[in-house]
Amino acid sequence: MRAIPAVHWSRTLLLAAVSSAALAACSPTEPRDFLDARLSAVEDSVRPGAVSVALVEVTHHGSDPIEIEVEVCPPRIFVFDRRGNRLAQPHVACQLSLSAPATLDPGETQEWAQGWLAPGPPGLYRIQAWVAPVGGGLPVLTNRVAVTVRQPSVELASP
Repeated sequence: MRAIPAVHWSRTLLLAAVSSAALAACSPTEPRDFLDARLSAVEDSVRPGAVSVALVEVTHHGSDPIEIEVEVCPPRIFVFDRRGNRLAQPHVACQLSLSAPATLDPGETQEWAQGWLAPGPPGLYRIQAWVAPVGGGLPVLTNRVAVTVRQPSVELASP
């Protein structure tokens, strides 16, 4: 067996590392480095089957304007149960798809509302939204927000 010279081996590792870094720099994950997406629930307690609203806030930290796909219907909201399992979609029945790109300038923050359908049975759930740059690239996920789905109140009829 022939020994590989240390200098040649080091040069090969350096070349592989530089090649990997160059590929990573050209990857479609770039928008993740420049976008910060946050989610907040308008109500932290809802009834099963109720349509609730969450606010998605996106801040652009890059140096060039970027377009974001803002799709109101169907919403880009995931709902997770207590164990972290994502529930089946869709969460809101849409009559038609409504979407429009939003342009964010460097340093700009925009916010928009997303409707979502509260699941049943009652319990603790978490919601999470995602934002996608126009023209491709990987979506950016928001934080997960806890929401309690409570038992519907029963109203007694007056005699």
